[in-house]
Amino acid sequence: MWKLDRLGRSLKHLLNIVHSLSEKNIGFKVLSGQGADIDTTTAAEKLVFGIFASLAEFERELIRERTIAGLKASRVRGRKGGRRFRLTKNQVRFLQATYDIIEKSFSDILKLEESPVWSIDRHRGLVSKVDTLFCSEKSFTKKDIELFFDIAKFVLSEDDPTLDLPQSQRWAANLYEKTRDHSATLRKGVCETLVLLSTHGNNLFQKRMGIDIKSKVDLLIRSLLEPFDSRTWLSQQNDLPSYAEAAPEEFLNILELDIKNDNPQIFALFTPADTGIFGYCQRTGLLWALELLAWKPKRLTRVTAILARLSQIKIDDNWANKPINLIGK
Repeated sequence: MWKLDRLGRSLKHLLNIVHSLSEKNIGFKVLSGQGADIDTTTAAEKLVFGIFASLAEFERELIRERTIAGLKASRVRGRKGGRRFRLTKNQVRFLQATYDIIEKSFSDILKLEESPVWSIDRHRGLVSKVDTLFCSEKSFTKKDIELFFDIAKFVLSEDDPTLDLPQSQRWAANLYEKTRDHSATLRKGVCETLVLLSTHGNNLFQKRMGIDIKSKVDLLIRSLLEPFDSRTWLSQQNDLPSYAEAAPEEFLNILELDIKNDNPQIFALFTPADTGIFGYCQRTGLLWALELLAWKPKRLTRVTAILARLSQIKIDDNWANKPINLIGK
């Protein structure tokens, strides 16, 4: 189990699960967090497991109490949490009217046999983004493509205000009104579109529009990560796998330039990870990106050299995803 507090909802639940596993001659081992390296195959470790299970439940209850207290205090001060409402009433009315038109068009398309779109509750999506891009490519103009890249830079270059908080408090960013204006869902959609355009854009649009889409993607990724700054790397940490997929060569060039500096800014991603219940590992996105790039043989040498440089950083936490372990894979 990755973390002890991820297994059960309470101490009783944890003990029942482990007891059920023991009856089937299955051992239980905790990989990180409180009780790391617990192994219930021995009597002594079973005792240690019970102690740490109690501590994990205690920590979770403390965080729950603090969260509830913080919400109550915010309500008393007149705060409701979440993003601040920044649109005027006229802007809201315009967006509602536009949304209604889009919803009506979407409903009409949804009625088609083998519809290319899907709808579940309040969520909408495309069955196949690649097929949709190929079917609709003649509807796009040069202005549409240029507008998308402007929007992509505007959305993806947004700073992450949660970085103003200590790592142990970032899970409660909404309470502190430290959230981005653009949602993670929007960022993900933009990143996925960049990957599609990088892969198919030149085949679809270069001859007709005279635009080198691949070069525009490369330039965008470089503009998002330069000039080198620790806060930039931290703000972009979750989207690094998408950037690597969209512009692999450019992404490796950027990494190689930064780690050659006397004080590489990317090292900010390798501070020890918080091991609390809501803790997370800041280096995960970068390591995923490098693992993705390493699958192509011609890039393996470059990726290995970067990982070797990053392995020189001493990382004092119990998370397994470290550069040296990725080299071993």
